[in-house]
Amino acid sequence: MTVGNLRGLEALMPAPRRGGDGIDWDELEADLGVAFPSDYRGFVEMYGGGSVDDTLYVIPLARRLDSWRQEYVNADQNLFHGDIEVELDIAALGCGPIPGLLVPWGITPSADVAYWLASTKSPDEWPVAVYRNRQSPAWIRFDMGFSQFLRSVISGELESPFGVKFPASVGCADYLSWKDEEMLAESGVFVSGYIHHPQEFFSEVADAGFDPLGLFPSAARLGEGGHLGWRRSEDA
Repeated sequence: MTVGNLRGLEALMPAPRRGGDGIDWDELEADLGVAFPSDYRGFVEMYGGGSVDDTLYVIPLARRLDSWRQEYVNADQNLFHGDIEVELDIAALGCGPIPGLLVPWGITPSADVAYWLASTKSPDEWPVAVYRNRQSPAWIRFDMGFSQFLRSVISGELESPFGVKFPASVGCADYLSWKDEEMLAESGVFVSGYIHHPQEFFSEVADAGFDPLGLFPSAARLGEGGHLGWRRSEDA
């Protein structure tokens, strides 16, 4: 099931050409005291940390572990937001949060946070739980794993729970790894907000000497109303 979900995800969101992140999972998990689902491990090795459509940021464990640690600490505080016991269908919390119940993996610009609900001993059985900042209900539980959740939201089979438009175009998405984002930034090309003005952004990428078609699948297609898509000047 894990392999099938990753393959189905790659059909909708091609992996970066430079590959993902190499991580010593045994060492990392011993350091953090947290294990990770096998499909997430596979995703990190294939895609690496990065962003989906410049909106859902998959925290790069290989690059910004401090960001993950902070979200893990913040998770206990988020347990107090909303009617979490009902919304996530979990046992009574009593007078305080359950340390380690929420394991973060993603965040959006609107401060929505995607977690695993570590409700069993096996990480492969953990459902996805999304905390929705300033929305009601504050929590939504999805009885599926990481890769199935991503695939279902991108394909449109599942309505996105986030407080921002996501994905930019139903049925497909861009994935930009942190390595490619830093490569662009070193040349003066900053990614933030590109989905709002893709034509200009892709031209900027090309002017900096990079191939938009190699970094952003959406550069090769037109979205609804021509919102997405880029054409070289000689093709215009």
